[in-house]
Amino acid sequence: MTARFRLTTSLAVALVLAVAGGVLFYAPQAQAAPPTQGGTATCNTTILGNTIEDSNYAELWYIDLTANTTITLYMYATSGDLDAYLMLHAPDGTLLGEDDDSGGGYDSWLSVTVPVDGTYQISATRAGFADGLSAGTYGLDISCQQPQSGGGGQQGGGGGGGGQQGGIGATIDSGDVYCNTPITN
Repeated sequence: MTARFRLTTSLAVALVLAVAGGVLFYAPQAQAAPPTQGGTATCNTTILGNTIEDSNYAELWYIDLTANTTITLYMYATSGDLDAYLMLHAPDGTLLGEDDDSGGGYDSWLSVTVPVDGTYQISATRAGFADGLSAGTYGLDISCQQPQSGGGGQQGGGGGGGGQQGGIGATIDSGDVYCNTPITN
């Protein structure tokens, strides 16, 4: 994997000072524009055609989720050399997760189970943020798995195998392992 760097004004000054050993005064570059508002996102959808570039290095998407929902995000380049980077923030601003390249190549993949009901912020950006070198259009797949509601197991089901009514139709014996937990009587 090739590392990419952008020579910023402050880095260039630090290099000049380190090499020349002198004092140099400079005016730092203006701050990059803030991320743009991508809009409202929904579960189980794909966002396509938006562009990450120097003038728009990040887009913020907002999604309403209920506690214990697992949201899975996958961001990938559809054109250009975009090095996708994802972040998910809770309603209070807490960073819940971020990813660079877990989706394979320069794609990002992130899966988080959210702690509370509320509006969450998805940041679709690039590695290096405002100082990043990559650019291109992207796709953002958003999938959600809602928490399981209670109940179940007592009614319906039936099934063979001698299990109790309402189960999955299997017999669980002492010594079996279910979800890495030994079953004992």
